[in-house]
Amino acid sequence: MKKSIGPELWNIQHAFGQVVLFFYTDKQVKKHKAAGKEKICADLYFDVLKPYDEFGYLKRNKFRVRFDSKENFDNNYQGNWYYYYK
Repeated sequence: MKKSIGPELWNIQHAFGQVVLFFYTDKQVKKHKAAGKEKICADLYFDVLKPYDEFGYLKRNKFRVRFDSKENFDNNYQGNWYYYYK
């Protein structure tokens, strides 16, 4: 996944049934959203997970990834995962 997006991807978090791809800045998030990369990343991530979906719970039409930034994480959540997911 990181190779597909490049060095602008800071982190990938998966928790509570969601996948969040973190870029370094809000500007990078806007750029990648405008380029339609959310769907591309969801397709790639889904293809990685699907072979392990033994009971068929994952459905592509309901699977999404969300984009966020380290800038938002640091400025609004004090860089703390507890605050982010609360």
